[in-house]
Amino acid sequence: MKSKDIKEIFMLSERAMCESCRGVAKQFIEKYPKAKVNIVSGKTFDGRRGR
Repeated sequence: MKSKDIKEIFMLSERAMCESCRGVAKQFIEKYPKAKVNIVSGKTFDGRRGR
């Protein structure tokens, strides 16, 4: 895959990101510096509650 092909990605983790996951995210950002990377981690919302 070429870096020009990747415009934006979303990384979602329901739990806090572990050291390994953070390392992978860092490697991706270094490999594709022009891509917009959105990272959401930590359990902050449970859409099933109250239903």
